[in-house]
Amino acid sequence: MSGTLSDIGPIVLRAAQKKEDVSLFNEYLHRYHYLGYKRPFGCHLRYFIEAQGAILGCMLFSGAARALTSRDHGMTIPLMSEILSYTKGDTGDNKQDCELKAFYRLASRLKKVFPALKIMLLLDGLYAKGPVAEICRKNKWQFMIVLNEVNRESGKPEEKNSRHVWLSSEPLNKFNLHERCNLVARSRWCIESSLIHHLISDFNVKSIS
Repeated sequence: MSGTLSDIGPIVLRAAQKKEDVSLFNEYLHRYHYLGYKRPFGCHLRYFIEAQGAILGCMLFSGAARALTSRDHGMTIPLMSEILSYTKGDTGDNKQDCELKAFYRLASRLKKVFPALKIMLLLDGLYAKGPVAEICRKNKWQFMIVLNEVNRESGKPEEKNSRHVWLSSEPLNKFNLHERCNLVARSRWCIESSLIHHLISDFNVKSIS
């Protein structure tokens, strides 16, 4: 059947409810859809598109799952990774230096592969460096860097409470404070925990430091 919509006449959607209609619907999808027919999950509705008594097409509506852990509680998908290269016996300072160098390599790869992707980096105090901030500025990336609060008397990081100091690529104010600090930046720990869990359970990684 071909022609304009006015030539074809009124279009009717008819629900496929009878057993024979459902069988015909499934057969059409299997025969004509490039992915074939696969049984839909959850609640779903099937419709025939009809005009002048002829079937023009099929429409299938499938409802989303009511409960899905990965969706409802957040899902962590690694976008890209970079291998640290340090040898046994390296001091903590050497290890941190390797992590910074790995960040510079990773940042270059990220920008090359995803040149227009909007990125916000959630980082710990190791990355509170001028070169890191400059890379973010140049790539138009946002960042939130968390620091342990500094004891004003001793000048040393405060380890006895859960208060934090944030370095933000954007000025913090009463309008964005909750979103940037609580909803975004604090999720870094959840992301790390989720990623570690997947590496251990799915890839049989024994330990992660």
